[in-house]
Amino acid sequence: MRALVLAALLGLSLPRAKCAQHAPPRATLALRPTRDVVAVDAADTPLPAVAPDPTPASPQPSPAQTRSIIAGGGSLPSLNQVSLAQDVALARRALSGPSLVLFASGSGSLAQVEVDEPAPDPYAARIAALLDERSGRTARHTRAPVHAHLAATADNVLRSLSATLASSSDAVTLYVAAHGTGGENPVDSVVGLWEDSELTVPALADVLDHDPRPERPVRVVITACFGGGFGELSFREADSARGAASTNRCGLFAAPFDRESAGCDPNPDRRAQAGFGLHFLHALRGEDRDGASVPPASLDYDRDGAISLLDAHTRARIEGRSIDVPTTTSERWLRAQEPAPVTRDATRTDPLVIEEDAVIAALSSALSVPPTLAGARAALTAIDAQRSPVIAQLDQLDARDETLRRMLSAVVLARFPVLDDPWHRDFLAQLTASRAVLPTLLDAHPASLERANIAHARDEWSGRAEPLDVSAALALRLWRAHETRALAARLRSRGGAAWQTFARLRACERSAP
Repeated sequence: MRALVLAALLGLSLPRAKCAQHAPPRATLALRPTRDVVAVDAADTPLPAVAPDPTPASPQPSPAQTRSIIAGGGSLPSLNQVSLAQDVALARRALSGPSLVLFASGSGSLAQVEVDEPAPDPYAARIAALLDERSGRTARHTRAPVHAHLAATADNVLRSLSATLASSSDAVTLYVAAHGTGGENPVDSVVGLWEDSELTVPALADVLDHDPRPERPVRVVITACFGGGFGELSFREADSARGAASTNRCGLFAAPFDRESAGCDPNPDRRAQAGFGLHFLHALRGEDRDGASVPPASLDYDRDGAISLLDAHTRARIEGRSIDVPTTTSERWLRAQEPAPVTRDATRTDPLVIEEDAVIAALSSALSVPPTLAGARAALTAIDAQRSPVIAQLDQLDARDETLRRMLSAVVLARFPVLDDPWHRDFLAQLTASRAVLPTLLDAHPASLERANIAHARDEWSGRAEPLDVSAALALRLWRAHETRALAARLRSRGGAAWQTFARLRACERSAP
């Protein structure tokens, strides 16, 4: 909500929706292993090469043995972008202790991989793009590079977590790399998982509210769009009106409840990826985003001699060059207790938020602004002044292109009315017959030329928008760091139970994985 309030105060434009959506929920799978799934690509067309999970498969741990539950993927194979599988595989190596791994449909799941090859039938591809435009049509599917024990349904995640909490007294980490959708309020955030199942904030809070060992830390990491809505876990029953949760749980998220995140990339080249999970997980391993070792002290932002979850989160905030604006449960609690806007810099940093100093120093330098609240505001305002007209131009191009697409669709369907339904019994006959008529008809139509010009213009404007989107995210991270530092000082001066809860959340986030 605060991001929206800030946007309103400063007149900032918000990012356009890009996050993958998932279909309405159906019944979820029971907690059980799944059979292997085999790709069905033609034998004479090789699948894209994807490096396998470098860590050998391990037996499924018992609930008493499990120290981390790692879940990932989408509701359908088309939403199982290969980067999600790669992040799940990396999480197996970054999180200590036996891990229970849930990915998509389970063992042998398929992952979507981007390919650079011409369409096998350019004419059919042209008609498909006109009548049923969608992303991922040029991608291929291959075996996901991760060893999974179970299908990643919401039911399996919740049952596994509940069983682990009931059987073990050790700290537990839940890591989720998936897609998310948001709503008007934080509690409306949802993570979409296999079989169109939904991991909701209230459902996860219910499991955590019933932890039989309330003193042990349970850490939740979610990289999905709008995942910050799970910051409501800081409250009992995920309801801010009911006060602090009675169990020791915390969360770290790639984005607030009202923003999207990066990280669902069909390109298997890790060098081309930029999501939160890549930075976060490598930092836990004492590495940079490419896997090269870095001095441990450079990642130990709270200087306690260990690389904690919050240290890795801080590294992602500093080094990530994407639209991510990472947040935590302690930030959510702090803003619930101190809702008044911040208007001045904190005179000094509280030790509990010393990580904010590192973020402020690094991002102020990256954005070439003074390390002050006024500097962060100036960065936000300046970037938005450049970004707003670019976004407005892209929106205008998209709206005009959609009008033209519908116009050309009508031209096609007037002559061949079932080409928008590849399952219709007459589809193949009409597709064959249309090849002699439609290319000339469409090429001669004025809308086709205008669409070609729009596509060229969109590429140019998108090239301008992408770096500005990243700069806007960096500026918002910087603003929130200043805000967190000031709000923490304000809450400490009040003290009492609210401050003690903030300290507990921060300690949980600072725990090692």
